[in-house]
Amino acid sequence: MADSILVQLLRAATDRESEMINDLAVRAGLFRRCRCGHTNVPDAGRCESCYTRVLPDCLPRTAPAIGLAAIRRYLTQLDDDDSFVAGCREGRCGEHALAAVETVLAGAVSRGYSTRWSVIADEIVALVDERALADGNPELPPTATA
Repeated sequence: MADSILVQLLRAATDRESEMINDLAVRAGLFRRCRCGHTNVPDAGRCESCYTRVLPDCLPRTAPAIGLAAIRRYLTQLDDDDSFVAGCREGRCGEHALAAVETVLAGAVSRGYSTRWSVIADEIVALVDERALADGNPELPPTATA
């Protein structure tokens, strides 16, 4: 019922009011905002607009993904996200990233989402995190990821 009320509010709102309602809905967890700016339902795995993963606010959540995110930060300080993706393809970022990178690149082509290096790098970390959770790695508390 709350979703139908929210939809009615959005239909009746002006553009400015609609922005405010969307922002509040995102904060309340009724919607999730993608990196492209599109607002999606909370259980959407992929954005309805750009087809990339709708990333959780607390990503990364597992040790393999946290380690990979640290490698990404280090490599992007020296260069850009393209050096991170190249490092993943060459196996310099660990076995988890090596296993994920080709899947992500193939997904970018087949789903038609952005092939910007930053999007690809986000997708690699997200896939490593998703696979680590599926493999039984524990989800670490948010304070451990800071």
